[in-house]
Amino acid sequence: MTIGEATMKGEAPIFVLGSFVAACSVKVDRLPRPGESLRANAFVLEAGGKGFNCAVGLRRLGAAVDGLFAVGEDLFAALAERA
Repeated sequence: MTIGEATMKGEAPIFVLGSFVAACSVKVDRLPRPGESLRANAFVLEAGGKGFNCAVGLRRLGAAVDGLFAVGEDLFAALAERA
């Protein structure tokens, strides 16, 4: 039985207890060589965190997911409200 099938039967409620972070990354044209710095051509800010990512992945597989996530009080906390 898949996660989606079990959820549709009400057999697989999943509760995730975890963290939420603002994942910051940059895109470069290639991997740097040892000791080399590269100029980034893009900056990406997105929702993340181990628990949050697991919850999103399970939901995308069709599971009914609920959770409780630790969210800080910094400038990125508002990102959690939209996620």
